[in-house]
Amino acid sequence: MKSIKELFKGIPFSSYFKKVDPAISSLISMKKVKTIPVIITFRTPLVPQIESRLKRAGFKLKYHLPFINAVTGKVRVSNFDSISSIVEIAKIYFDDNAVLMGSTSEKEPADKKSISTPLHLSGKGIAAAFIDTGVYPHP
Repeated sequence: MKSIKELFKGIPFSSYFKKVDPAISSLISMKKVKTIPVIITFRTPLVPQIESRLKRAGFKLKYHLPFINAVTGKVRVSNFDSISSIVEIAKIYFDDNAVLMGSTSEKEPADKKSISTPLHLSGKGIAAAFIDTGVYPHP
């Protein structure tokens, strides 16, 4: 009789924790969150069959991002396991809003701030870039 380790050895398995952004894992544990905006990147080029499987699993497609082999959209928390189990998915990132540093306009009221809270911040795997546009936001 083969051991469990030997049985799983031949199966291509991508770890849930390596595939899913830690910010999403923390959002899933919150009871108030029903849908999560995500960016999904793929191991192989996105073909209509994979897109169809995503939609059947409850993914609401918003944009195609062919330059990074990805799509954006929303996933219901209840459907997240079926989405993350798709083998062709390389990584699922939380799609949060970005703001210009030094911006003087506050579009969101304080009580409507983004639901993402910076958790598990170590800097590992994070790339940062500074783009100097020469534009400064004046009041």
